[in-house]
Amino acid sequence: MPTWSEILNEILSSLKIDPLSLDKVRRKYLKELADYLKKPVILYATRWMDNPILSPIDVQITWADKQAFYGNSIWHKG
Repeated sequence: MPTWSEILNEILSSLKIDPLSLDKVRRKYLKELADYLKKPVILYATRWMDNPILSPIDVQITWADKQAFYGNSIWHKG
């Protein structure tokens, strides 16, 4: 697997050609990870990088988040 720096460079260089490259690169590496693990991969994305800057308490994963992950993942056949 590449480093974060290598992935970022891949995104930045391909953005000039294709504005949708961020999503394509994200999907590419999620698929590679799932193939490597031989298991489904769940991406949990929040708006934690949006302005205004939030406090750490606002971006933490809570017990309710963990329960939701579990509740959704037990039904996935993979």
